Amino acid sequence: MHVCKPDPCGGYLELFVLHGIVQEVKREITGAFISKIYQMNRTDLLFRLRRGGEEKQLLISTHPDFFRLHLTEKRYANPMVPPRFCTYLRKHAGGARIAEVSQDRYDRVVRLHLQKKMDAGYIRELTLVAELAGKGGNVLLLERDRILDCLHFRRAEEGAARQRAVIGRQRPGVERHEQPQPADRGQDDRPQRAQRRAGRRRRERLLGGVAAWLGFTLPSAVALVAFAHGVGAAAAAGAGWLHGLKVVAVAVVAQAVWGMARALAPDRERMTIAVAA
Repeated sequence: MHVCKPDPCGGYLELFVLHGIVQEVKREITGAFISKIYQMNRTDLLFRLRRGGEEKQLLISTHPDFFRLHLTEKRYANPMVPPRFCTYLRKHAGGARIAEVSQDRYDRVVRLHLQKKMDAGYIRELTLVAELAGKGGNVLLLERDRILDCLHFRRAEEGAARQRAVIGRQRPGVERHEQPQPADRGQDDRPQRAQRRAGRRRRERLLGGVAAWLGFTLPSAVALVAFAHGVGAAAAAGAGWLHGLKVVAVAVVAQAVWGMARALAPDRERMTIAVAA
């Protein structure tokens, strides 16, 4: 029997733990028939199952702090009068065969796929959904995507129902719309996505370099070439104005060097290092 203990992060049933429990439960109860259904309190349900003369007990709890699903051998006290949801489950799911047990990927949602033989050989297919999500936990009985009944009535904006985009209220007669499930973990496409992102970044860098060259380097080169040709043509006429430009340039550079020296070498030690370098 599995017992859920608090973890350092504050959760009680991590996904990988639930996955292991579901795999064990799947091996033990697939093909079993539901013989008895009990609701011990507001949050806990107990299913007695029979397969090949062997009896198993499946516990589903939506307790806000100790939500869990596991097989158990413990005997529980049951109320004399069954609650409403328990009565409904007995009527519609009692005697049904568990055809499959599954878990939604990356979610604490476990599904028991049921098949109940009706009159004239008709097989009615139902799904018992256990949402193990703390305060937002619930147990629902579905027929296709339609909610027949549920353990707790909640608005869509409460708890885990918000994440699963349930429209309207979780109540009988409302269609339950599931969140699209991610791709199969077995077919991990993260390396392909990383390669695509790297390719996009290379293309973006190349385009950025071309745009910078066209916007800055090319105009500067054109301006320098034009200036050189202009200086060559004007040198024959007279170089007085060119000599004046050189004097101004020397003054500007000297002022810049003096400002850098005051900022970067304010004391004698650093000034000595700068001069030596």
